[in-house]
Amino acid sequence: MSDNDDSSFRVQARFNRVEYADLEEDLNRFPPGADRSGRIRLLMRLGLEVSKGRMPSFPADEHAHQSAQVVDIHRGPRKKSEAPAPVAALPEPAPQPDPVDVLDSLGLDPTSFRFGIPS
Repeated sequence: MSDNDDSSFRVQARFNRVEYADLEEDLNRFPPGADRSGRIRLLMRLGLEVSKGRMPSFPADEHAHQSAQVVDIHRGPRKKSEAPAPVAALPEPAPQPDPVDVLDSLGLDPTSFRFGIPS
């Protein structure tokens, strides 16, 4: 690109070294010339995309992978909420026979036993 080229335009800006120290530090990583001007063009392009809302911007302490949470928002009509099937009632406990009836069915008479009485 030359200064006489009709397909390009020139941008000249001066920055305060105190206010833009981080930008100066970033640009000083590149040697003067095509590499540094390429970095400036990249930063300008990224800034333009963010300002137009085509690229999300994140606070300094937050990274894209933490904030880029995909949330599925269903926009269709809501379905009727189907109530879950009622829980089957607990079965009634089996009838417990009276202990005397059990002894009778075995042919034992509880009165004929002597518990704890020495003979």
